[in-house]
Amino acid sequence: MRQLDDDPRVKGGSRVRQHNKHKKGRNTESFDPASTLVRPDMRVIVGPRREAYGRPLKHDDVVIVPELFCAEDDWDMYYTLVEELRKLQAEEVKNAEWIAWHEGCHLISKAPEKSPTFQMVLEKIVKYFNLRPGKNIGYRFNWYRDSSDWKPFHWDSAAFNPHRARNQNITVGVSFGAMRELAFKHATNGTLAYFPQTNGAAFSFGRDTNIRWKHGINALPVDEQHGKGRISIIVWGLAQDTIEEDHSPPLIDNNGGARHGR
Repeated sequence: MRQLDDDPRVKGGSRVRQHNKHKKGRNTESFDPASTLVRPDMRVIVGPRREAYGRPLKHDDVVIVPELFCAEDDWDMYYTLVEELRKLQAEEVKNAEWIAWHEGCHLISKAPEKSPTFQMVLEKIVKYFNLRPGKNIGYRFNWYRDSSDWKPFHWDSAAFNPHRARNQNITVGVSFGAMRELAFKHATNGTLAYFPQTNGAAFSFGRDTNIRWKHGINALPVDEQHGKGRISIIVWGLAQDTIEEDHSPPLIDNNGGARHGR
């Protein structure tokens, strides 16, 4: 772009700042740019739809990638996953059966590994977020069988388990089927933030977001329940392209207080 000397703030070749003796305006928090150089409680990013995220992650980041696995209106992967899990159950594969979870709020299977589609999803997540491969990767296959299922607010265990915290710094989820809201509730002030999870979309949140916020899947009012189901595949691991920053929150102890800091 052609450079023009058309900035009225530049005088004598130098940028001259205007000073406000009151430091703030009637509707302005601060005129000091340094006041913005602080970490957020959450940073929301829309990730690129490609093989790898391809940029550093911060522990405050929530990354949403619409249609990473399929078009929003294409439910083939949802139905395929249900069929493959039911086939494993018919073959009496150990631990493949549906189990009621979180006081019966939804279903899980503890042995989805032999589902080819599940394996494809897992491998793509590991590659996209550059997770360290190996035994420290954890996963869960959740089935919200219909729209009456939901998930209460909770922390993932890396928020309070020191061993998990050393080996897992990110939660990744992929949604198939009906759209549901991923809800965050701030652990200190109760602020709520809702993110629609659409068919084929991926999301992630970092270590410090998991500590500062509880998360869950909102229930639907009875008059909005439509009978359609949703699968979420959750993966926990160690993202290798992360940036460490000062002032990370401490882990949560069993009584909801601080266990230790980083």
